[in-house]
Amino acid sequence: MKKSNITKTAKKISKPLYTVDLTDIDNELDVHQAFAIARFEAGVGLSESDRCLVVDAIANQIVEDLSDTIENCGNFIITMRECVEEKEAKKPNIFRRFWNWVTGK
Repeated sequence: MKKSNITKTAKKISKPLYTVDLTDIDNELDVHQAFAIARFEAGVGLSESDRCLVVDAIANQIVEDLSDTIENCGNFIITMRECVEEKEAKKPNIFRRFWNWVTGK
């Protein structure tokens, strides 16, 4: 009888490493959300609840960025409005002034 040379090898499973920043956590949901975002950035598979948390975090970031942008635009518009109000009225065109002189207005 011949012995077969069968060797079994186990595949090494590489677990991705990710870093979670827990310095600015307010409640339990923030902790779960921080882990979900770290897993998302590391390319690890996400569960349905993790996907919801990542989408919620991205939406909140977009709203926060937009509110800052809108606030900056509002300040710019107020500044421009003040500049326009401070401008003195320009003299009418030379032809308009001549016409007003001729017609006695």
